[in-house]
Amino acid sequence: MLIFVWFASHKDGYRQIADRFDLSISSVFEVITRVSSFLSGLAANVNRFPETEIEKCGFPGIIGCIDISQSINHQDGI
Repeated sequence: MLIFVWFASHKDGYRQIADRFDLSISSVFEVITRVSSFLSGLAANVNRFPETEIEKCGFPGIIGCIDISQSINHQDGI
């Protein structure tokens, strides 16, 4: 897991990560691939569109939020 976190947070390539963690490049590739696949599988459960008015920012008449700083009203012509 630490290898994936390092990969996701730095601009290092597989070779540099393999040297840093004293692993082969193929092992680094395998770790990154497995963790990425696991996280992709979770995405369907975590990332979803709101289904009720309360989930849509918690305000009646709001159909969505953009960057949490703007809301889209039904009255805006949408």
